[in-house]
Amino acid sequence: MNPTQRFHSLDNLRAVMMWLGIVLHVAVNHMVGKSPLFWRDPETTLAANFMMAFIHTFRMPVFFILAGFFVALLMARRGAAGMMKHRLRRIGLPFLIFWPLIFVTTGFFIKQYLSLMPLDADGQPPQPPEDRLVNTMHLWFLYYLLWFCAMAALCNMLGRYAPQRLSNGVAAAWRMLASRWWGFLVLTLPLAVTGSFYWNGIVSPDGSFLPNAAELVHNGLFFTFGLYLYRHQESLLPHYVKHGWRYAGAGLVFFIVAMGVFDAFDKNPHVLPHVQVLLAYLYHCATWLWSFALIGLFMRHLPAQNRALSFVADSSYWVYLVHFPFTVGFGVLLYDAPYSALTKIAINLAATTTACLLTYLLLVRYTPVSALLNGHRHALPLRPRTLGVAGVLLFACGLGFTQIKFDANDVPTSHEQPAAVSVPDDIAVFLRQLGQAYGAADGKAVASLLSQDFLYQGMNRDAFLDHLQKNRQYFSTSHITPVEMREHADGIELSAYATSEKGVLAPSLQLLPLQAGAKLVKEDGKWKLHGNQQREEASLYQRFSNIVADFSPADLEAYRRHLPQGYDMPAHPYVRVSVTTWERMGLPQRPYRLAQLSILASKDGDNVWYLLAMPETDWLAVEAGKAIGFPKFIADIDIQRSLGDQWQVSVRRDGATLAEVAFDSVVTTKTSRYREDWPNNPDDWLLFDKSGAAIKASFQALAPPRSFNSGFGWMTVNPQAALWKELLAPGSRALAMHVQGEGAYKLHVYPFANTQVPAGIRQLLDANAAAWANQDMDAVLGLHHPAFKVTNQKDLAAMRKLFNHTRRYEWQVKELREDGDFAVIHGEIRTEAGAIPKSARLFRENGRWVFYGDGGSWQEQRRQPQAMRDAAARLFEEQLQTQAREVLTKHDDLRFATEATELSTLSKLSNAVFKPSGSGPFPALVLLPDCSGRIGASMQQRVEAGIAQGYVVMVVDSLRGHPNNCISPLRVSFERRIKDAYDALDHLSKMPQVDPQRIAVAGYSQGGTVALMLTSKQSTALFGRQRRFAAGAAWYPLCYLSARYGKQEADFLRQDIDKPLLLLMGGDDIYTPAYDCEPHLQELQAAGAPVEWHVFPQAGHGWDLKEVSGRSTFTFRGDRMTFSYDAAATQEGQKQMFEFFKRKLMLNPLRQATVVQAKQ
Repeated sequence: MNPTQRFHSLDNLRAVMMWLGIVLHVAVNHMVGKSPLFWRDPETTLAANFMMAFIHTFRMPVFFILAGFFVALLMARRGAAGMMKHRLRRIGLPFLIFWPLIFVTTGFFIKQYLSLMPLDADGQPPQPPEDRLVNTMHLWFLYYLLWFCAMAALCNMLGRYAPQRLSNGVAAAWRMLASRWWGFLVLTLPLAVTGSFYWNGIVSPDGSFLPNAAELVHNGLFFTFGLYLYRHQESLLPHYVKHGWRYAGAGLVFFIVAMGVFDAFDKNPHVLPHVQVLLAYLYHCATWLWSFALIGLFMRHLPAQNRALSFVADSSYWVYLVHFPFTVGFGVLLYDAPYSALTKIAINLAATTTACLLTYLLLVRYTPVSALLNGHRHALPLRPRTLGVAGVLLFACGLGFTQIKFDANDVPTSHEQPAAVSVPDDIAVFLRQLGQAYGAADGKAVASLLSQDFLYQGMNRDAFLDHLQKNRQYFSTSHITPVEMREHADGIELSAYATSEKGVLAPSLQLLPLQAGAKLVKEDGKWKLHGNQQREEASLYQRFSNIVADFSPADLEAYRRHLPQGYDMPAHPYVRVSVTTWERMGLPQRPYRLAQLSILASKDGDNVWYLLAMPETDWLAVEAGKAIGFPKFIADIDIQRSLGDQWQVSVRRDGATLAEVAFDSVVTTKTSRYREDWPNNPDDWLLFDKSGAAIKASFQALAPPRSFNSGFGWMTVNPQAALWKELLAPGSRALAMHVQGEGAYKLHVYPFANTQVPAGIRQLLDANAAAWANQDMDAVLGLHHPAFKVTNQKDLAAMRKLFNHTRRYEWQVKELREDGDFAVIHGEIRTEAGAIPKSARLFRENGRWVFYGDGGSWQEQRRQPQAMRDAAARLFEEQLQTQAREVLTKHDDLRFATEATELSTLSKLSNAVFKPSGSGPFPALVLLPDCSGRIGASMQQRVEAGIAQGYVVMVVDSLRGHPNNCISPLRVSFERRIKDAYDALDHLSKMPQVDPQRIAVAGYSQGGTVALMLTSKQSTALFGRQRRFAAGAAWYPLCYLSARYGKQEADFLRQDIDKPLLLLMGGDDIYTPAYDCEPHLQELQAAGAPVEWHVFPQAGHGWDLKEVSGRSTFTFRGDRMTFSYDAAATQEGQKQMFEFFKRKLMLNPLRQATVVQAKQ
């Protein structure tokens, strides 16, 4: 061995592995299915999964093998102390310098990324897991390398005292494993063990500053191999050179087999027992073989360095350090770009590579940073001024790249109506009957085709038939065309549109319940319309991008000529030009593009936009709009967009250009030049139906958008057609706005005249207006149901903000839908800040109407048709049983302390048992923590309080090492936590210090919800248990989860509760509101259930958690909630709980004696 020898081939290999990090971290943003990151691009591809699996197979193992090799070389040159000094300077110091900078920068970009992502299926906003708030990120390799270097130095020093025969024997064993054909099979065994701890058998770094044992063993094995590879380099390196291609081929075989096993495992996790071990073994066999192959192939084919390889090697360390924030940052820029996943990957790779090389040339190669990272600094090939000019030019090139416009026309212009899909004959007959029923004078014919539990877009049978009757002017006998059909076990999901002599029945009017997930079901052997079974409206309009600007008119006389009869020119006339692309739509409507030309008209002091032209690219959208009164026609609208939000739009009709529109995004804030008189310029459109009656139309969000962002820029319009030229001068330029949104949107169409509302609703609206006029916010809030304050936090915040700017708040109701005790009103609110389009949901409680909000309460569930309630309960029961069976087959039960001890300041609370002084038998109390798994100061106080009351106390920690269990999908299911509680009950029942007849349970938040379930009979049947908890207490539990926020409805307060149960709740709790518990508890109590409850009016969620007071978190509804400790409520809650247990667990002396004898 020659310690001064330079291994250029291995330098080249190390450099290439570092550069592959860019590919890996770009691809991971586009993976299909489960991802190691908590942010992701909307465009995904299986190619990204393959890149991730392929590169991950060998990249980090080769890194650690080479790291061990070069550490051994350094020790041979400089000794252990010299090696550590060198590694601290070249690894430790860069880590200390760059980690904080990269952490902050990457965190900023991740925050931007998360702001673009939609809510998940459970309504949860994207947020970083609590266990990853501070971590080593991609620099974990450097961090672990420092640990391994220290261990290597320590082993080197201790090795001097080891017998020479032992040292030689260990070295010979490593040499044998590294050179024999079967050696990799043995080397893989430890990796199969470490991989078994991970869901897919592959060890993934968690980034923790506290080294993970599995990662230490896994990565340490490769590092150690590198150490011995250096020792036996004369024999092993030629061996790998000779057999490199054989190792590569054998590795490919193992990789293919591993991917096949993973595919089977992914489709059926229970396909084989302990499949993670098998998967880890196969995968890491490929790892060893490809690692040997890469070392040999690089030594054979790239044994030396040329200028290009030298540059790549020198830049690789810098690229490794800084590439990650670039991949995330460019991912943010590309998030809404209209490209495929592979195109985005290619653009991000090119941009990140360019950015890394540019920063290397400007900031590293010729600066002291190069000496820090690579041990040497290159001489400047050019004068500093020339280099500066080159840097500016390169920056300008990069900026110019973001301005390059690409084709953004995802869907071509459709001049023909959507083609019909083939449906079974009986379905075709039903559709003909339905179309004929629409021509009947009354609604009886349609009613006969609706199922008994019909529900569509929040309308039951009566409400839908009333809706049809009010809108008869839009349809007659119709021809219904199906465009998509999906068969389900319980019916057929069908999307369709209808045409009649009055035109296309506009999907946005919701007159044909064959869209938005609507189904047909059979009743008495006949097909019936079932609707989409949605209590709230499901939207057809889901994602859009829009540019809009208001211009001063070029010719006021032409402006006047185009005003509709009876309307005047406003004080500030404007011509509006808007271009919108609807990128995501619900069937039967397809994505399309549209432009708008409109002028501002005024009547009786109110302004409205009068649409003059509305070209669109889709036949169905055009015909449906024309039937309502929109001035629509089919046109070609070609849009080109850049990464920097630059738009170039060409609007053509029959080959002739109508107008050209350009939008240039700028970094600015809203100024007085943009819509300075906005209060007088609403966003409503003025239309005229076929009878000539004036109607209004506007787009409104049905719920807070999942994502929404806006920006400003300059719009330039070059009019070509006569109408456009009359109103706009050539090259017209105005400050414009760019808006992107994703969520649920609806086109509301309603008459100008207000509709009549019942006296009770009018009383509510008048009282609300009076409260605003008096600036009495308490009175305003008193007109809102508690559910509104929980489900509509964002609306409440907006209302509070507007409260400071207007005393006028008058509802103009244009449309009313009543459904029993619920009603929905659409219209606008007149304020001093202008007219605001608005929809509101109302609820009649005890004969009084109140504003209700988005909904999702238990009271609402009780007013659903019985068939719907039964179906939801059945699904919940099936889920409980399925999850319970899975829990029973996993065999991952908790281990509890075998002895009961007395509590001390050093006691570990998790799954331990603590007893009062004395021999007992004592009553026992099982404590179930909340979803955060907090077992700290507050839990310590709960344990102390229980012991002081004479209880044996156990804290059941169900999280099994997970940092939290708050975000869906839950890492530990409710069913798993229920079984853990029963296991704790059985364990305590066998302890001599415990009276088995007096064991109670108390849960907090999610633990409280588990406590609710434990007091029902069904929970014992799930797990075949005979023993029951004697009583339960639930602190601020979730009693009911609406399907609006979860995958399905869940009613945790069971009808079969037969054990004493106490609920302690907060009146200001917006996480688990008391109003979802109280009416259900009243019903249960009236039926004889042993339930009691108390509400602390001013308490919020987690009022007894002193250590988190002042901190905030997100609720599962997407709202931010701040914890606030309430000492008085905490003390009173403890008092009430123990008094409740004292009453319910009391045993008579004879029974007490029986218990003592049984123990003896």
